[in-house]
Amino acid sequence: MMVYQSQKARNRPAYIATLVGIIPVLYLSILIAPYMEDGLVGLVQHYSEISFFHPVWTDQTPQTMFVCLVIYLFVALIAIASRKRYHRRGVEDGSSDWADPKAMQKEFRSNSEQRIVYSENFAISFSKKDLFKHKRNLNTVLIGGPGAGKTTGFVYPNLLEMSANYVVLDPSGEVCRNTAKKLQDEGGYKVKVFNLKNTECSWCYNPFTYIKNDDDVQRVVTAIFKATTAPGTQTQDPFWDEAGKMLLSSLIYLLVYFGTDTEKNFPYVMNLLRAGRIENSEDEETKSALDILFQSVEQMYPDHICVRYYKNATSGAGKTMQSVQITLLSRLQKFELPSIKNIMCRDELELDKLGEEPTVLYLIIPDNDTSYNFIISLLYIQLFQVLYDIADTVYRGRLPRFVHIIMDEFANVHTPDDFLSILATCRKRNIGISIILQNIAQLKAKYKEGWENIIGQCDEFMYLGGNEDSTHKYVSGMLGTETIDTSTSGRQFGMHGNSSANYQQKGRELMKPDEVRMLSYDYAIIIVKNAPPLVDRKINVFHYKKAAGTPMGGANDMEYIIPQRLKQAVPDPDAETAKSQSHDPYEDTAYGTVQEDNIWISVDGTDYDIADYDIAELVQSYSIDLSELENFMEQCLTKK
Repeated sequence: MMVYQSQKARNRPAYIATLVGIIPVLYLSILIAPYMEDGLVGLVQHYSEISFFHPVWTDQTPQTMFVCLVIYLFVALIAIASRKRYHRRGVEDGSSDWADPKAMQKEFRSNSEQRIVYSENFAISFSKKDLFKHKRNLNTVLIGGPGAGKTTGFVYPNLLEMSANYVVLDPSGEVCRNTAKKLQDEGGYKVKVFNLKNTECSWCYNPFTYIKNDDDVQRVVTAIFKATTAPGTQTQDPFWDEAGKMLLSSLIYLLVYFGTDTEKNFPYVMNLLRAGRIENSEDEETKSALDILFQSVEQMYPDHICVRYYKNATSGAGKTMQSVQITLLSRLQKFELPSIKNIMCRDELELDKLGEEPTVLYLIIPDNDTSYNFIISLLYIQLFQVLYDIADTVYRGRLPRFVHIIMDEFANVHTPDDFLSILATCRKRNIGISIILQNIAQLKAKYKEGWENIIGQCDEFMYLGGNEDSTHKYVSGMLGTETIDTSTSGRQFGMHGNSSANYQQKGRELMKPDEVRMLSYDYAIIIVKNAPPLVDRKINVFHYKKAAGTPMGGANDMEYIIPQRLKQAVPDPDAETAKSQSHDPYEDTAYGTVQEDNIWISVDGTDYDIADYDIAELVQSYSIDLSELENFMEQCLTKK
């Protein structure tokens, strides 16, 4: 461990030695005092008569002691002041050195099995006792190119530790197949899967479940717009995005405050958005069904937030508003897919319980299609918000179980605007975040000028290998410089030939960039804050004792098969209709029926559930009287 000292502190041993030296100097002055009457000449003449063990006190003794003491102190202080400052011999040009993984392990982990494993011989504990001892957060930046072992050497081993709750981004679903059954059967974990690759085998996620206040609505809207904006895209006119945000906010506010549980979801937002279309956008007097709905709300709640946002969003001309709606529909087009509607109609993920009981949540995305990643971005934003709220309001700031969030494909998923703040504060909430990247260039592209701040908020850095030049240089710089001994020799031939050898010290990178590039596949470089770096063998999950009972350990029959849940996730339309019709209506109107969970419009003897049809299309197809529809919608809102 490097010791930092001021020049005064470094000279302290010399001062102490000087003070200790006063004793023998005074004793020596007593011995020579009887012979100093004739000065140094007398001392030289009687030198052989001095007895070391028989001092004699004379009248010359005090004077001799004083003179000797003054001379001694003068010489000592001159020596201290003029000495060369070789106080750090051997580290003049750098003090970096490799740590021993097993020795360093003792500082970061006791016997606790609550740990994050990094290599064969190194892990860091997240038990409360050890966290207080080593004072590091459990945020990790892990960098490795394709095939470097990010999944097999880090993700698998940490999941198989079964010592925390886990949220894992799982491209292609391989991690879920190979680990979920063991966690479920042996660890007693609740296994939940949000599967955007095969939505028939997915639990449902409804962002509306986690909207608790007006600020949450703004977070959701901002997240959707940022995550659906292509990287590097710059909008010349921000009006379209701002108008789209206000329109989407108004629809979400409307459903949050006035919608039923079955209406509070993004598929229903799409229904409302389509209800705002007008065939003849040139006619400024023409109203859409959505206009009528908001006018009804305004009559009862003139200053409601959804009304204010809608009026701001629709203050432009008809063509302008049509363009805003089309732009918004384009951003939200994935919600039109039946597969996405099925898994976002209700919520089964229970993000608010992730820090309470043994749970693992797999987020499966297609590894060849990033167009669905905005949904994962939205989930991440709500996940952090929910975990923080639960920790602060229920558990006095710290979740009962450590939550390890493994963010694979980090470069391709939008993170919250306050992600840096999350990295800085998640430790005290009992949360650790592992950021997995292919190379440093991905981080630079994602965060531009602020990419170093991400690494700065992570106390652990792990490099598994790769072939990207800027990454090699960055890792080499992080490792630092050591001081080495060098020698040069020369020889001259001829009549007066001679030879020479010179020895000197110089600084050298602990690993040069080309040496980082050639790092053995079996080894990883691990750098922990305020500790020397180490190189250790990666964990080979195929020989990892905790992989027993998994496909990696040879148990091919232990692969987890995600159950098909489509029939559970998608309500049966006939059953829902029968259920609605069995309820007693609140009120029958001249234009339709208001029921507990549904609003029905009767046209030519046929009942239409607004939740299942495009309102604008009904209005235009059947020439519905808008004034009657407006009165009807007002009654609906009053009853609901």
